[in-house]
Amino acid sequence: MSLLQQYLNSFSRPWCAALLALPLLYFFAQRYLLGLPPALLFSNARLIVPAVSWRTSTRWIPNLLLTLAWMVFSVAMMGPRIGRVETEVSSEGVAINMVVDGSGSMVTPDMPDGDRLISRIEMAQSVFHDFLRGNEKRGLPGRKNDMVGLVSFDRFVQELCPLTLDHAFLADLMKDFSAGVLAENERLQSVADPALQGRSSLNGTAVYDGALMASDLLRKTEKSLANAVKQSKGNYTIRSKILILLTDGEDNASHISEENAAKAIREAGVKVYAIAVHGRPVQRDVFGMRIVQGGEEYDDSPLRALAETTGGRFYRADDPESLARICQAIDRLEKSEFARQVTTEYDPVHRPWIMAGLLLLAAGQFLAQTLYRVLP
Repeated sequence: MSLLQQYLNSFSRPWCAALLALPLLYFFAQRYLLGLPPALLFSNARLIVPAVSWRTSTRWIPNLLLTLAWMVFSVAMMGPRIGRVETEVSSEGVAINMVVDGSGSMVTPDMPDGDRLISRIEMAQSVFHDFLRGNEKRGLPGRKNDMVGLVSFDRFVQELCPLTLDHAFLADLMKDFSAGVLAENERLQSVADPALQGRSSLNGTAVYDGALMASDLLRKTEKSLANAVKQSKGNYTIRSKILILLTDGEDNASHISEENAAKAIREAGVKVYAIAVHGRPVQRDVFGMRIVQGGEEYDDSPLRALAETTGGRFYRADDPESLARICQAIDRLEKSEFARQVTTEYDPVHRPWIMAGLLLLAAGQFLAQTLYRVLP
């Protein structure tokens, strides 16, 4: 901000600064234009020998005080003020529900990540973390203006996190969710009774139930935010609603069909970006290094139909790099907007100037009528 702009913002009537020049104009006119007529006429000015005292040497003090009082009153007339900057953030974002498969097959360690293999759930957690928080190496800028939630499904569906702008908390929650799935699978492997293993919630994939629940949560959140904006209690609006649905298998536990789920999701105005994870069998070469060959296939056409029916898109992922490219594509398709409105509220501070001016005026008048009084 320039000095001129700072000056203009510091006063409500900056043009009143012209009043500061009036005392200077008065003394100039009195001294050089009007002149002072002599009080007494003498033939020789040397006949007058002024008596030098502290009063005569300081007789200018009352005039100085009165001049300062005028200048202080002029500053008060300018309307000095102190600005309080208030920033209002308005954002139009995309509401995203991450719908992640947490069934037992997601712990399969067949996703190549450099020179090691990670599980499918670990791959999803890592890439989705970068999708939310951003990662330049993977070409992901992050979704800082978007409300994001997390829904998981296996045989049952659960909302792990409602839609939030606190992506750091959500990223930590996704990490805990991934670790929990791995730990539960490890616990089940230690159970000797196959019947107990078969009754585990991990042995099931309720894809459509998970998608429908996540869609309903998006719809309810949008309605709540719209009511808050109407009541001037919020300034965030949802631009679009999407599901990012990731699974590695076919549905075998939903209580709703793919057709009915797609119809309900479409009517809610939600688009589904479906990601089918296809694992690959792991082998070793003669040097002992892990390599991936062949392919594990399942029927992912219902996922494709679900995505296309709701206006979304279908993708296939078989490693972290391909999943990162899918997230890049979603980034390009779903943009959010962010605006910052800055306003300044001003508090007047003219009263101290008026008080100072009154004190100077009173002091100047008092001295002029007492110690420095001039007799006619």
